Amino acid sequence: MIRTKIAGLEFGSKPILTVTVLDEDIDRILSFSKKAMESGADCVEIRVDKIKTNQEVKELIQKADFPYILSSRSKMVNGFFEGSEKERVERQIVAIEAGATIIDIELTTDSQLRDEVIRTAKNYHTPLLIGFEDMQKMPAIGKILSSLKEIEDLGADIAKFAVRTSCYEEALDVLKVANWAKDLIDIPFAAIALGESGLFSRPLALLMGSSMTYCAIESGGPLKQLSIKQVRNVLENLS
Repeated sequence: MIRTKIAGLEFGSKPILTVTVLDEDIDRILSFSKKAMESGADCVEIRVDKIKTNQEVKELIQKADFPYILSSRSKMVNGFFEGSEKERVERQIVAIEAGATIIDIELTTDSQLRDEVIRTAKNYHTPLLIGFEDMQKMPAIGKILSSLKEIEDLGADIAKFAVRTSCYEEALDVLKVANWAKDLIDIPFAAIALGESGLFSRPLALLMGSSMTYCAIESGGPLKQLSIKQVRNVLENLS
């Protein structure tokens, strides 16, 4: 597997535990990010979809001194960005030009806009995470695998799939995909089962080949995530 280095982290060499931070105020984002890192996170996903201006995004990037993945989610994937898709992509390009450590963009983004982000990231040598998301259901396994291959072919440095599971059987299918994906693609990937039925699979996916998962400082909350401590305990006891 090709390994991807960002801000001192090497994706693909060990499990990376990431905490998502979402707020409209950059000082609160920085404060919560610091708390996440002090609580044992390896990385922070900074969500900038609630931030009002691109200038504030630039200021946030200048002040962030920890490993982070920067993303901006549209309402189509349960995000909060209020502008058009073109404006959302412009925000990601601004972040690349400002020196973001890694950019996350959805595979399902309009192909012309998505390719503009990819070109800009390559020009600035900014690592790129491309994700396939289905917030409503568990797609067919073949669809997930083909999407991961497409992500690799687009030149991503890290791939991700995040799908909604409604039962344990579907969460087990996510683990199957993680196990098969490590032989299908040569880049690090994250395998995420959304929803309460998928919680148990988060740390197990790391043992099956996934390089990264998302967790919380404390378990529960609106995203229904395990805590950093819970995930690390599973990894220590099973690996």
